[in-house]
Amino acid sequence: MPLLELVGSPTPHEGWCAPVLARGAAATYFNPALLPGLAPGVSLGTWTLGEALSISREARPAGFDVTDAVYDARVVTATGTERPVTRPLPTARLPTAAPDEDAFRTYLVLGGVLPVIDG
Repeated sequence: MPLLELVGSPTPHEGWCAPVLARGAAATYFNPALLPGLAPGVSLGTWTLGEALSISREARPAGFDVTDAVYDARVVTATGTERPVTRPLPTARLPTAAPDEDAFRTYLVLGGVLPVIDG
């Protein structure tokens, strides 16, 4: 799901109502049909997004790991053998580092509304 769909409009007074009430540049994303009725202007917005991720892998019984030999795998077809289109990721190549659980990102949004053709 796109970030703007999760957090809504970053400009004041719109938030998650932007698809029907956008009064500024947020209409270009949420509801372009509102653009002809908007007054020219510039909007600036910020928001901070905090991520709280925690991923842990369960213990697996010995012998169930996928080895690097999976890259040499072949699939038997009616015309012979061929390389599979997709392969699993070998267990040794799985990421082991945990993500930063206290990641905060600040976004700055700048937008403008300016008529191109007078109607």
